[in-house]
This record gives sequence, C-alpha cells and structure tokens, in this order.
Amino acid sequence: MKIKFKNYGCWGLNKDLALIVVVLTSSLALFLFPGKVTSRGSVSVMAGVIQVEDHTKQIGVIRLGEQKVKAKILRGRLKGRQITVTNKMIGHLMMDRPVAAGDRALFMLDLEGDTIKGAKLVDYDRQTWHLIMFIIFAGILILFARFTGLKAFVSFIFTIAVLIKILLPAILKGYDPLFVCISLAVLLASVTLLLIGGFRLRTLAAVIGVTMGMILSTILTVLAGQAMHVHGITIDFAVKLLFSGYSHLNLDRIFWGAVILSISGALLDIAISSATTVAEVVKANPSLSRRKLISSGFAVGQAELGTMVSTLLLAYTGYSLFLILALSATDISLTRFLNLSVVSAIILKVLAGGIGMVMVAPITAIIAGLLYHRFHGKAVETV
Repeated sequence: MKIKFKNYGCWGLNKDLALIVVVLTSSLALFLFPGKVTSRGSVSVMAGVIQVEDHTKQIGVIRLGEQKVKAKILRGRLKGRQITVTNKMIGHLMMDRPVAAGDRALFMLDLEGDTIKGAKLVDYDRQTWHLIMFIIFAGILILFARFTGLKAFVSFIFTIAVLIKILLPAILKGYDPLFVCISLAVLLASVTLLLIGGFRLRTLAAVIGVTMGMILSTILTVLAGQAMHVHGITIDFAVKLLFSGYSHLNLDRIFWGAVILSISGALLDIAISSATTVAEVVKANPSLSRRKLISSGFAVGQAELGTMVSTLLLAYTGYSLFLILALSATDISLTRFLNLSVVSAIILKVLAGGIGMVMVAPITAIIAGLLYHRFHGKAVETV
C-alpha cells in the first residue's frame, strides 16, 4: 500500500523555517528564564588591569606572595570605576591567577548600593575568546554547509540552552539524574534530527533507533557499573559537589547519566546515516524488498562503526590524558592500572558507548527498512 501526497512546492522549506523559528524561540525563552541568583550584594564584573605591584617569588613552577592590583571596570553600571585588590599567590597552580598590566580579569564585588565595599580577583577574562571562537565556528559552519549549517547551528544553540537551563538545575534540585539525562538526550536528538532531516520517515526511524539504543545502553551501563563497583565519587569534582550543599545527590546515577549523555551524539550520527542510506536506496529503486533495504542500512552502519568506535576511544583518551599519564608515571603494574576505579570509569564509558553504537546501527536499519518498505515509492519524497 502506498500513501500519496500532494506536491506543496515550498511547503517543505516553510516547515523547515517554521521549525527553526520555534527552536530559536524556545532557546531564547530558556536563556531568559531566571537562573541561579548570586548572593545578595555580590556582583561579578569584567575589569582591565591598569597597574600591578608584584610582591611574589617564583619557586620552581609555583609562585608565592601577593600582587597589589589596580583595575578599571569595563562594563555595566559601574563602568569606569577603579578597584584595588590584593591578589594572593598560595602556590596552587589551579587556583592562583597572576596578572599583568593590560590583562582583563573577572572580579567579584561586595556592594552596598553603588558603593564598593570589597573586591576579589576570581579569574581571567576568557569570555572574549569564547565569543571570538563562537563567531568563527558559526561563520564557518554556515558558510560551508549553508542552510544545513544554519539548522545545525540552531540545534547547537538549543542544546546549550537545554543543558544550562534544564539539565543542571533539574539535577541540583534533586530530580533523578539518570532519568533527566536520558530524557533530555532523547529530546536533543529528536530536535537535531528534525532540524537536519526534516519531517520524513528517515527522521522517525533515526529517532526510534537512537531512543532504543540509549535505553539498551543505559541498562548495560548501570549493570556493568554496579558489577565493577565504579561509583560517581571517583569522578573529578564529585567531592566538591557534595560539600557544596548537595550531599543529597546520587553520584552514581549522575555518572551513569553522564555516560549516556556523552555517547548520545555518536548514536545520533550512526542512526541518521543508516536511515538516510535506506531512504536514498528507496529513491533509486522503490521496488527493493524489505530485506534488501535493511541490508543496505546494515552496510552503512558497519562502515560508520569502523571509524566511530575509534573516535570514541580517542575522545575519552584525549580528555583523560593527564590522568592516564599521572597514573602511568607511578610505574604500577598493568593489572593494577586497569583495575583502578578512575581507569575503569573511562573503560566503562568507551565500551558502553561502543556497544550502544553497535546496537543502534542494526536497530535503525531494521526500523528504516520496515518503514520505507511500508511507505515506499513516490511517497518517500515527502514523508
């Protein structure tokens, strides 16, 4: 049985534009939603350093002592005001922030009305370079991929909004981290696939494939994580989170949720590739059997897996390279190294992601093959 659709001309483009507007509007609404409020009377400002009296001593790779820093506020209602702070160096490479005249830095001010009661240098100005890189990324993406690049960029903005304004607050408020991560990963995958693939059967097949892949990966991750005694407490900043007033959080479920969230992008790539292949094969030969369509999706999934699995391994290795180097430098045995909780956490992420990708490829191919065999022929152009 075939379903016939009328030719609506620019209707497909209009639907794409409408979806872009909806997603952008949703992103803007999320960004405008009130976030975490800073403590009363405290405000962060960007200021340019105009003078530094350096009273520090270099000892090896660390500095000890203090700097007297004078800076001018660059933005906001206090623009132009000068502040003077004592910038202490305690020999902690991650916490110390030595500055020089001409640098831009972030300061935290204690205010009483418009009167500055105190100030502290808290970090370097990195937002300027964030913005520069963001503009370069957006420009190159849209220039190279044109309308598809625009849709990808809109998806990127929406993902940022959801992660910052929904994911993080929901977890900190005590909602189940694993459920939140999986739900939002499915939402983000669905929106991305709709933006890139449009309202077509391949998008539906990819969404179903990704969702099923995430569910199966979650079950495997939880079972393996519990069996290996890999706990969220082993992850960086977990202890800091507990002692920041969030001791009620379940770190294990946060860790499992983070694993699924981190592999969702790879699952999405595999799913859309397999579904798109089936769609293109049907366009070329609408009379193909269900088995042939599914085998075509399998073939592309196999080719994708050949590179994606290695990509996943390299991504996690690169992210954890300092940790791996530090552990390797202790000259421990390979058996001891592999059984360390932090190393087992990395291995779990890589293997859970790899197994998830292996599962999502055939699942999507089967679903796409069944859907396109059911609604094949001319209907494919518009479904």
